[in-house]
Amino acid sequence: PADKQNNYGGETTLVGIGANWVKPNGALKGLRIALEYLIPVNENVNGVQLATTKQVNLSISRLLGK
Repeated sequence: PADKQNNYGGETTLVGIGANWVKPNGALKGLRIALEYLIPVNENVNGVQLATTKQVNLSISRLLGK
């Protein structure tokens, strides 16, 4: 159960690879797209918790001031 303090915390080690792309000029100048893929290699959690699986992060942002 989530209300038991023994089920909180722990440590997870992830290994990942990522890439960033920035549009240097034109109408979309400063547009940044980032993609990252992570997999867990070690996990030591407290109590009963869901295991960490593969993760994919996608970010789209705009760089200002350049």
